[in-house]
Amino acid sequence: MPVDAAFEQLRRANPEPDPAALRRYLQDITNSTPTMATRSDPMETHTPTIPSPPPTNRRRRWLPALVAGVLVLLVGVPFLVARNGSGVFGLFQRSPVEIAERYMEVRNAYDAESARSLLADDVEMHDVPLISNLGELSAGFEALRGYEFQFSPYECVETDAGPPASVVCTYMMDTNLSRIVGYPPVEGSFNFTVAEGRIVRLINNFNFNEFSVNVYEKFLVWLETAHPGGFDQLFRIEGNVSTPRLTPEALDLIPIYVAEFEESLNG
Repeated sequence: MPVDAAFEQLRRANPEPDPAALRRYLQDITNSTPTMATRSDPMETHTPTIPSPPPTNRRRRWLPALVAGVLVLLVGVPFLVARNGSGVFGLFQRSPVEIAERYMEVRNAYDAESARSLLADDVEMHDVPLISNLGELSAGFEALRGYEFQFSPYECVETDAGPPASVVCTYMMDTNLSRIVGYPPVEGSFNFTVAEGRIVRLINNFNFNEFSVNVYEKFLVWLETAHPGGFDQLFRIEGNVSTPRLTPEALDLIPIYVAEFEESLNG
């Protein structure tokens, strides 16, 4: 702003100014400021910039410890698997009671593959009247399905912690033949011996005498009448005990003959 113009504005604002002193003051300001923007000059605006702090380059001291811990797990897991047997990495292995309960569960579901995973390769089986070895497991479960064997409800209790551990599972057994003749479920039990996460011995204490007199023999009487020679089609004699045949032909006949048996009694 020119000195004269500034002086004029100040004079108007102050009715009794000291012109000489004011002029000297304004002249000193003008001389001390080399350049001064006028109203017609463009005003430059500057946005202050706040400097960002330099990136922190601190070392994460916990990373080496974490990596070391992971390596210990990776190295140690195979060792645990080798020591503990089957299960998820051997770290979460089922208890003997849980293994026995799992076998009962998959048996009732006729899941032979899952049952096989619970049995040791050299398992000792006394599963009268159906399965005597691992080779008969898959076909034996199909026979269970054909006669609708259900071992339920059941309760498993560890009787010896071992190792090897002993577990007894008591059950109530029902079949479609039982329901057809109107006989209630029959009580029985499984004895399991469990070692290193698998069943190494299995004994089915099947109450054959009660089941035979009240259910099974009634079916046989009808079978010989309706299908002479039908017994040999469905059963074989082993050790004075009749056992279901596990051939594909016999397995296919089971649901057919059972349906006819039901129709003859309750049709």
